[in-house]
Amino acid sequence: MNELDSLLRAAGRMMLDYQSPKVFSKGHHADFVTEADIAVQSYLVDALQRAYPHAKFFAEEEERHVLTDALTFIIDPIDGTTNYFRRRRCSMISIGAVENKLPVFGGLYDPYTDEMYLAERGKGATCNGERIRVSDTSLDKALIGFGSAPYYEELFSLTGRTVSTLLPKIADVRRTGSAVPILFLTAADEETSVIRGLDCGGDDYLTKPFKLGELCSRIRALLRRAGMPRQEEALCSGPLRIDLLGSKATLDGHPLELTGMEYRLLCVLVRNANRIVTRGALLDMLWDGNGNFVDDNTLSVYMRRLRGKVEQDPSHPEHLLTIRGFGYQWKEAGE
Repeated sequence: MNELDSLLRAAGRMMLDYQSPKVFSKGHHADFVTEADIAVQSYLVDALQRAYPHAKFFAEEEERHVLTDALTFIIDPIDGTTNYFRRRRCSMISIGAVENKLPVFGGLYDPYTDEMYLAERGKGATCNGERIRVSDTSLDKALIGFGSAPYYEELFSLTGRTVSTLLPKIADVRRTGSAVPILFLTAADEETSVIRGLDCGGDDYLTKPFKLGELCSRIRALLRRAGMPRQEEALCSGPLRIDLLGSKATLDGHPLELTGMEYRLLCVLVRNANRIVTRGALLDMLWDGNGNFVDDNTLSVYMRRLRGKVEQDPSHPEHLLTIRGFGYQWKEAGE
């Protein structure tokens, strides 16, 4: 378990190194992946594969596989991606291992609080080395926390039904997974109503009648505090320059004639320069939500065409590299 502890802590440091990670949609308006997710996952898979060469992997930003009896690692590189890129400081690195379809060991690391949760079958669970146990708090005194996944319709509906069933039987609930700021706009101006609204999770409270200018100003303030990442203007790697605002690229000052898909691929790879981007992560990011699906074979074709446009000798590439068994890497000059 010491090795797992060290691996999770290293991944946590990597996660915090990204100050304003680039964010991509995975097809649903509420389902996101960041460049940090991709980098952390690549690091974890690479490290675990070296230690367990025959293991299989289920990874959040990777294509899915059928679960077998083999040792399989289940990885969520950043559990709480929406919280993470909105700077809500409620995200963790998550690794679990199953064998013969039964849990073997696992770990969760919160890099914000430096809390390390480890568990091993038959040996219980710990938090920073201290044994932890299920609380004996009765249901009527319990404060229940929950998250939801609106991009999984069945799970989202089940969460709603479960919370509705529990609500009359417990002390209160807290929705921990949402990073969306909440502003109460209501005619209830009593002090007790304001206190209840803010205590139950609201970020601001405005009573009627209100002035439109004040409402807009409060909304802007909430969005600033939510930490929306700033838009980049350009990506540069040696003689290559990508104009993100103009959606065009140049090499040695000469325009590159890229298709839309080639441009998107180049952006992802250069933004993650010197890091391996898995094929599964690329496939997820290139599904644009409008039915323009890229399969594994088509991805190889796009890569070959892109390599022909950015490499001096495509048969001996220096920058756009294929990392066999993993994915692709943009290697910067001198690295």
